[in-house]
Amino acid sequence: MDSITQGRLLQKPSAMLAVILLGALLLTLVSLSVHVLTGQNALLRGWDAQYYYGLSHSMVYDGDLDITNDIEMASRSTRVSFGEASLVQYAKRNAQGRITSPYAAGLSLLQYPWLQMGVLFRKISTFIGVSATSDPPGYSVIEIVCVMYGSNCFLMLGLTTLCDIVGMYSGSVLAIVLIIFTILGTNFVQFVLVSPFLSHTSSFTLIALCIYALIKLNENPKQPLSYLLLLGSSAGALLLVRPQQVLSCLVFLPFLIHLVVKFPSYWKYYAAMASLAFGAIALHFWFAYAQFDQVVVNPYSSGGGGFDWMHPKFSVLLTQWKSGLFVLHPISILALIGFLVAWRHISGPIWMFLGAAVLQVYVIACWSSPDSGADSFGPRLWSEWSSCLAVGFSYLLVYSRTNLARIIFVSTGICCVGWSLSLFRMRHSLSGVHSFGDLLGLVFG
Repeated sequence: MDSITQGRLLQKPSAMLAVILLGALLLTLVSLSVHVLTGQNALLRGWDAQYYYGLSHSMVYDGDLDITNDIEMASRSTRVSFGEASLVQYAKRNAQGRITSPYAAGLSLLQYPWLQMGVLFRKISTFIGVSATSDPPGYSVIEIVCVMYGSNCFLMLGLTTLCDIVGMYSGSVLAIVLIIFTILGTNFVQFVLVSPFLSHTSSFTLIALCIYALIKLNENPKQPLSYLLLLGSSAGALLLVRPQQVLSCLVFLPFLIHLVVKFPSYWKYYAAMASLAFGAIALHFWFAYAQFDQVVVNPYSSGGGGFDWMHPKFSVLLTQWKSGLFVLHPISILALIGFLVAWRHISGPIWMFLGAAVLQVYVIACWSSPDSGADSFGPRLWSEWSSCLAVGFSYLLVYSRTNLARIIFVSTGICCVGWSLSLFRMRHSLSGVHSFGDLLGLVFG
């Protein structure tokens, strides 16, 4: 327990592995329980999840990147839900009639080994006569739960990393409490409990790993190899999972340039880091070319999406009653106050972390569809940076001058979490909210 509470979990591989495996098992059981209690037979839900899982399914069963037959096969599974409209009917196809995916391939690559494990488990269960299902290969509960568990393992890696980061400043079990607050007080709870097959949790983990590497490089720049490799691989993987996140990571470049100038003799280490990052870039373009038969920087734009850099919609993302981050998740305001209170004590990497999170606000506000429905599009996307809120909240509590102030802030945080959970439970009714009165009526009515 001491390794967890003192921000040193990543230095204890055996403890970290145990926490990841057991934590992932717990998250998987909780997620399955939520599906059972809400009467949802389908585990794999929504179009996004179908694209990601379909590409992984294609690599496992067909050995190619053509997801057409995989999406069609998914429509025959009792464990898959497409929502109100069938992806098979409305998916974009090329001139040859092949379904093309507008999403990056990173999450599918992460799902690949776990789907292979699911295939093995299904064969074993069939051999011993335990499994009897009419679901198509790869789309039974066995394979889907294996992939869910693998996704949760990767999420637990991110949560243990964040625990180490927050523990560096709080140095107590407070780190764990604040992380729980962060999950429950933002849209991130949706991807932990309801929709674990989307890329948000993987992006969350990779961002946490990037920040951890930067903090360690800042603390001990004379032994940079392992952390430079971690930074290069995490940033590269982030491009493969969520390409738009890389724009925010440009905030880290001044620190890296300073490191190169100060320690030029480590050029081999820098080259190794760069090779990992550029290798991921090449892989990203290769996957995009395989889908569209042409070089595509942003595959999402092929579906009509894109960015309007000159006309960001900050109100939709931050203050709108039905979708604003500050409205739906007021714990973000407490975290912002924490950064302001502790501004003299914040290290360079954390300032970069905060700057990258703020830049992501601009990126999401420029997205062509930030007001595309009632599911809190902006906060949903920004939840990948919700780890920043845990750090800010820790500053608020650590640097408060009196215990009374800490009690007030913790009580306020509990109220914020309760507010967010109430709105999350009624998230499908947010489209009818046009004022604060409507919002209060939805929660207390």
